This record gives sequence, structure tokens and C-alpha cells, in this order.
Amino acid sequence: MVKKFSRVNSFEGKAMKQKIFFIVIAALASGCLFCSRQERVSAGSDTYGEGELAGEEDPSFESVARYFPPLLHPREAVGVPAHPHDIGVREDGSLEFTDDASAADALVCRFQVGEPPLPFAADQTRVIRRLLDGWLPVVIISYKNESLVYEQTVFGYSDGFRTDSDLSAFVRFSVENSGEKARSTALRVVWKPAGDEHRVRLTVLPGETAAVFWRLPYESRGRSAIEPISEQIFEARLSEVKEFWQNWISKGMGLNLPEAVVAQAWKAWLCFSSLNVDQKNDKYEAHDGIGFYEAIFGYSAALYAHALDLWGRPNEAERVLDTLISYQNKDGLYTQNYGLPDHGALLFALAEHFRLTRNTDWLRRVAPNIVAGGEWILSQREAARKDRKNRTAVAYGLIRFRPYCDYPDPAIDYYADAYTCLGLEEAAAALEWLSDPAAKRFKAEAARYRQDLLASMKRAAIERDGQKILPLEPETHRLLKSTNYRAGGYYGLVASMLLESGFLEPKNKQALWITDFMEKRGGLILGLCEFDGGIDHAYTYGYLLTQLQRDEVKRALLGFYAMLAYGMSRNTYSGVECTQIKTGENALTLPHLYSASQQLRLLRMLLVRETDDSLLLAYGIPRSWLAQGNKVSLQNGPTRFGPISFEMISGIDEGEIAVNIDPPKSGPRIKLCLCSPLSKPMAAVHVDRRSWKRFSGEIIDLGRPSKRILVQVNYQP
Repeated sequence: MVKKFSRVNSFEGKAMKQKIFFIVIAALASGCLFCSRQERVSAGSDTYGEGELAGEEDPSFESVARYFPPLLHPREAVGVPAHPHDIGVREDGSLEFTDDASAADALVCRFQVGEPPLPFAADQTRVIRRLLDGWLPVVIISYKNESLVYEQTVFGYSDGFRTDSDLSAFVRFSVENSGEKARSTALRVVWKPAGDEHRVRLTVLPGETAAVFWRLPYESRGRSAIEPISEQIFEARLSEVKEFWQNWISKGMGLNLPEAVVAQAWKAWLCFSSLNVDQKNDKYEAHDGIGFYEAIFGYSAALYAHALDLWGRPNEAERVLDTLISYQNKDGLYTQNYGLPDHGALLFALAEHFRLTRNTDWLRRVAPNIVAGGEWILSQREAARKDRKNRTAVAYGLIRFRPYCDYPDPAIDYYADAYTCLGLEEAAAALEWLSDPAAKRFKAEAARYRQDLLASMKRAAIERDGQKILPLEPETHRLLKSTNYRAGGYYGLVASMLLESGFLEPKNKQALWITDFMEKRGGLILGLCEFDGGIDHAYTYGYLLTQLQRDEVKRALLGFYAMLAYGMSRNTYSGVECTQIKTGENALTLPHLYSASQQLRLLRMLLVRETDDSLLLAYGIPRSWLAQGNKVSLQNGPTRFGPISFEMISGIDEGEIAVNIDPPKSGPRIKLCLCSPLSKPMAAVHVDRRSWKRFSGEIIDLGRPSKRILVQVNYQP
């Protein structure tokens, strides 16, 4: 993406205007609309984040969430996975029956209560918002007005949960009387812009609750239909919905975590992101939004497929990948509504799908697409070497192309080239499994591409105010100029995406330049990428992954918990793009697919991470997860070496932690990190009840087990 102000098509233009509106509102609220960029973005370090990192304890959700207010404008969606339609749930409980929420004629169902009628849940200070069982896509909004508590429960349903069946919203509206006298109240449903109304009057005795139940069809019975239903029908459908989603969530990798906010959030991310996917005939289109961004953005969609693979949902990933390659040009190029990173990200996602599934039949089927994609890169590299514009020292061999959404003009951009080089490397590695003759050529050209890129970076580096800086667009310094040579704004977002590609080793000097610049020159707020005085949290994934790879776990956790606190609605975990973190103002870009993908990828990396020949277990988890009596378990987690399961049981107060591990049968080296919450040193380690000497600090090198093992760790008193 960075789809801040997308210029893709007419719908995206509407989304752009909506986003600009909310950024303007946020700026007005913070009193900085007419401030200079230098005034709005601190030239210094991340004051709040560095304060958190200075503490003895790991950052936690509670510690990070205390600084600023939550999102002021939550929004969720309900529906059925991959259904072509979804229903948006606004902050006041209004329901959106539209694929374009910004359109003037978008059909919205509004709820009003009392006499005279007032908008339901209009006063957010008296609203409690949650998901059923903490994570199910069943939105519950409670609103108290004097002695009456109004509560709306809404979910989406289609017959058999099929994508070709009509979608409906099922709504329960209840009124509880906590007073001492009987109360009469009115409920009114108003369709805009149709103007149709439906009214109900309820009398509620003291201490009792009355309720009405409705089904609101998305389209099959008329655009403003409302059907009263019985409580029995509502409860029967709700029971079906609960059973469906519980079965659906159990099909992938399973996690049992001791921290409720995280244990609920990962399930909600998977559920909401499944609604971002629309099945259209035989295609499964992964859109970045619901009611906004209703287009495929290639880079984001490819990373979503990767997130699905990491979470053990290969069939869903495959459907998304098959859809993306169906849009590949005859010359092998894939780019869709975004830019050059689409191409590299798709090749990366295709290769990673094979690495995580080892499905050679599938690989053979898509090999022609991979070969075509690699050949396109080779042709572009050859053309670039001959292009006079590319004969400068910093442009030689690099591909001049649209770098991403918001900057459509062709440019030399390190983020775009890094992903393209990565894609060629990944294509070569995948094709080697098939002994495809293209693999050798791709591998050799990828090595030359890497050398050209690193040489360009070396030449392009500048020094300003004693700070080493890597311009991301070396010919123009456009992103640096846009921020007055600060590390926030588009520079930080794009720099983090460059890091995310993995092109730069974590401790490579160019990677160190980037992270140092972001940390010291206004690139971060509470560990998240700064944008327009606020944050754009999902784009921080590359920065946080790099810190995790450097064993800077506290920095990774700072960003992870700040994402939970400020990158999504609290209690409903609906991810957003763009938040004015200090005021809580946010764009209505939620639930946001790219946010869910990056949050899912980061959490997985905290628990399981691969290196070239090793699996690293629990290297990024908070120390609090191993407090006395806690259990942390992961079941059937896909890795490049095969599936893994493990369970950690803490008896730290008695001086012991036990870990059961079911390793991949391929027998990779496994290293286990046990971050004691009491910071006690290990005294002894036993593997299958035999003394084990290969441990140091908090790391145990378990060698290459190929069958289930029990690790018991004893701590010094």
C-alpha cells in the first residue's frame, strides 16, 4: 500500500476524500492543522516509547494503553467468510448495507431510542462495546440512558454459511430497566436514504428486560426490508453462528495464551480478515477494506496469503494466491492497484506457500507463473542496465517503476527493488525443488541484483546533523524532503516495509542506519510508525521484526502492545489505518486487512521464528506469560521445517518450568528461550529426564530432536 491517498479508481477517490476528512478533523482536534511539519513531528526520540523501554518490566498492554485514549470511532463488520457482501457496524450501532460506505446513496439502517427519538449509542462515554465470547464476529453494543440500558446484538448469516446465499443481519434489541418503576420506551429503525421506518413500543417492568428481534436482508427482500422474528429463531441462528465460527477458527494453528486480550485478539483478526475476502465466481478477492478500499492491492493481498499460511490455513491462502496469479500479465508482470512491490511480494508468497506446505503438486501447477514472473525481472534488469537514465551510480541495474499506491510516477525506490530482488531469490529457491532449469539463472541474477542494490545504497547514503541516513529514493530524496529530513511520515512507513522484506540482514549497516534514524528523528510514537502527527501501526511490522531478530524483545513488545492499544478498537480488535494517537481520532478504515495480516504475522514471530537451519521457540513472548501457573501452548504450527507443537507450563514459584515439544520430523535445530518472569538464572536443565548442558542465559540449544521431548528447567532459589 501505502494507500494513504490512493489514486486507483473512482471508488478509491471517495475513500481518499473520506480519509483526508478524518485527518483534517484529527488535526483540528489536536490544534495542529496549520503547524509546520517540523513543529508537528519531533526531531528527537520517541519519548513515550523510550520511557516504557527504560522500565525494568516488559512493556504490557496495561502499561502502554495508559498514555492516550482509545480509538474514538470504532467500526466492525459482520457476515460470512468470503461472502461478496458484508455489513458494517458503525460506532452508534448503525448498519451499513453497501460496498461503498462513502457514497451519498449508501444504504444505512439507523436505530433510535426513546421519545423524542435519539440516536442509539450516540454518546460514546456511555457505551460498552464488545464481541460475543470476546472474539466472535457478533457485535454487542450497550448504551445506558438514565435507568434504561439498551443493548444491540448483531451478526451476519446466510443459509449454510454459503457465499452464494443471501446475506442477512440478525438483530436483537433489548431494554433493561434498572429503576424502581415501570418504563415505556420506543425503538425506531430508520433506513437512509430510503426514508422507510419501523417502530416498536416496549413497556419494561422494574428489574426486567424486554427485547425485539429482527432480520434485515442485505438485498433479497428489498433494500429497506425489516422482518420481525421470534426469539426462538434468533437464538437458533445465533447458536448456528457460534458453532460455525468455533469450528472455523479451530481449523488452523491453535494457541492457548494466558493473556486474555491477546488470546481474543488473534481470533478476531482472523475472523475479520476472512470477511475482507469476497468470492466472485471462482476468484477469492482479498480487499483491504469492507465498505472502503474495495479493490485488490497486490502487495497487501500477497502478504495476507502469507499470514494465512503461517497460521495453518493453506487452503484459504491458496485460493487467494490463485486469484492473484490469474491477474498476471502475459509477460509475467503482476501489479494490481499498488506498484512494483506487488510483483516481488507475490513471488515471495508463492514460494513461502510451498515452503510451509511442501505441496509439490501445487508447486508444479504454479511453476509457469513463477518462471514468467522471474523472466520479467530478468528482462527489466537487462533493460535497466541499458537505460541511459539508469547509468548513474545509484540507479544502475535498478528497476524504474511505480513504487506504490500514493506515488504513481516511476522512480528508483529501494523498497520496491528489495521486494523484487527477494521475489527473484524466492522464485529460484522454489524452482530448485523441481529441478527447473530457470532456477540456476534466477539465482545467479538475484545475486547480481543484490550486489547492485547494496552498492547503490552505499553510494546513496548521506550524513545530516551527525546522522547517517539512507534515502529510499536515491535520485530525488523525495520522501526525506517531504518530512524535512525527519524519519516520520512516508519515509518511516516505506523504510519499515523495506526492512520487512528481509533483503537487509538485521545487523547490516543499512538496516542499522534505518532503525537508528527512526528512533532518533521522529519516526516513532510508542514504538509505532509516525504518520501526520499520528501513527500508522501496521507499517511498523518490518521495524519490529528487525528488532526481534536482533533480540531487542522489549522494543518488539512495545510495538506489539501499542498496536493492540491504538491500532484497533479496544475490546473488538478491529484494525485501522491511520490514527491520531494523542486524541484518539481515527479514519474509518476498519476493519483493515493489511493491519490484520501484519498483526497476525508479528504474533506468530513472537512465538515461532525460523532462521536458515533453526527454529526459535518463544523468543519474543512477554515474561508475564510464564508467571506461576500459566500455560502457553501452540498446536500444529506450520514452519519451513514442518509442523510444530509445544506447551510451556510454569511452576516458577517452585523453581521449575516444563516444556513439551513435538518437533518437525525433519529434525531442524531447535532453540528454546525461557524468559523467567523473576529473572532467575537457570540452575539445571533436563531433557527427557536426562541432564542437559547446552544452555546459556535464557537459551537452551536442544539440538535436532525428531520426536516428542520433555524439557524441565530448574531455577536457582
